[in-house]
Amino acid sequence: MSSLVRSVRLKGSEKYGRWGELIFQDFIGIDVNFATTESLHDGFFGDPRFRPHYFQQRMLQSGRLGRKSGGGYYDYEQ
Repeated sequence: MSSLVRSVRLKGSEKYGRWGELIFQDFIGIDVNFATTESLHDGFFGDPRFRPHYFQQRMLQSGRLGRKSGGGYYDYEQ
């Protein structure tokens, strides 16, 4: 595991348990996270606080969906 992954894990541990936010998104799938965030944004009548980040959409378009595709924010060995 790279030092970047370890540092993200440590920095996010107080809010997301053992995992950082990006590792968690890779685990559940960026496509699932994006759909959930988009639904939340629509449910709150387009409130900009809940708008999905454009980087999530770019990852989705490029096919980097997390662990299930072999790479998301981090690369995983197949």
